Amino acid sequence: AEVSAVARFFITATGAAARRGLVANTSQPWIAGPSGVELFAPPKSDVLAYLDDGGAQPPRHARVTAVLPSEGATAEYRVGPLLPGGVVAPSATVEEVARVTPLSKRPTEPGADAALAAPLLDATLRAIGGEILHGAMGPIFPALAPAGGFDREARGEAISMMVNDALSPTGQRYDIYRFQWLPPRRVSSLESFWLHPLPLRIRVNATAADAAAWHALSVSLCGRLFASPAELR
Repeated sequence: AEVSAVARFFITATGAAARRGLVANTSQPWIAGPSGVELFAPPKSDVLAYLDDGGAQPPRHARVTAVLPSEGATAEYRVGPLLPGGVVAPSATVEEVARVTPLSKRPTEPGADAALAAPLLDATLRAIGGEILHGAMGPIFPALAPAGGFDREARGEAISMMVNDALSPTGQRYDIYRFQWLPPRRVSSLESFWLHPLPLRIRVNATAADAAAWHALSVSLCGRLFASPAELR
């Protein structure tokens, strides 16, 4: 409840979107990542004074991380004070405290970035082709199915899992999409996809604020690395 209250206050005060998928245009800021709202740790001296010397309890504030696409930056803000019961105080303010990371190093946002990357992933799979992917793993890729011809309940489905590439060079944002097999529901539970990794990875350059400018850097199939789907074929 407190996280939601802080997010609503920040959105009202700054005009930011709650998440990337809700932005109205390419310049609107948004609250970034699964940890976009956290507790802001007070100064250690204030905490020790409160715990050891009977001083006043430090006021509670939230840390909000937001992406500022028009400025090419990620910023941290202090929001508060916060009152007991998950309430933002009527006197609360929003104060920028750090602009420590460039846009390319924004927090990983699987829910938003993965959706934005979906057209690129589908195009890359189609460029590799069904002859190769179906031959290696079976007809489990929705992007390769003819219109109305994909039957998830019969064979299951290949799904992508996004992870941040920690080895991205300075100023660049790379993400790796690993694929897992999601079995038919009649066979096993949804969570069982963790037991079925597929030997396919697509590395994406997601540096640009506009997802239309993202592009595939490489494709890995069965342990072999290829610079492009054309090289793989």
